[in-house]
Amino acid sequence: MRRNSGFLGALIILIVLAAAVYVGFWLCLVGGIVQLAEGCKADPTSSYDIAFGVIRIGCTSVVFWITILGGISVVAAWARS
Repeated sequence: MRRNSGFLGALIILIVLAAAVYVGFWLCLVGGIVQLAEGCKADPTSSYDIAFGVIRIGCTSVVFWITILGGISVVAAWARS
């Protein structure tokens, strides 16, 4: 079992990194930019979409690092057991 633990740890880290990139980059950054553009394009300009798009763009790095740190804590807890 100990022989496979290095492989499983690396696999979990790669999965967490992929999730962080997806959530941080795609959902927050790209989604925020698209929402901001759609809010500006709307016939009566949607202040809600503009504000929420700016908030999503601003929170990109926070969400990315929270995802990374959560994954690292899972790997650390798994390695201790």
